[in-house]
Amino acid sequence: SKTTSINISLLIKIPEGLPFTIDWHIGDLGTIKIR
Repeated sequence: SKTTSINISLLIKIPEGLPFTIDWHIGDLGTIKIR
């Protein structure tokens, strides 16, 4: 569900300076790109 996806995304901690991009698609909210 959309709520579950959002809750999971909030649990993700991204260390700064890492050379990768995460494309996180959450239903109607679109795609969040963390670089």
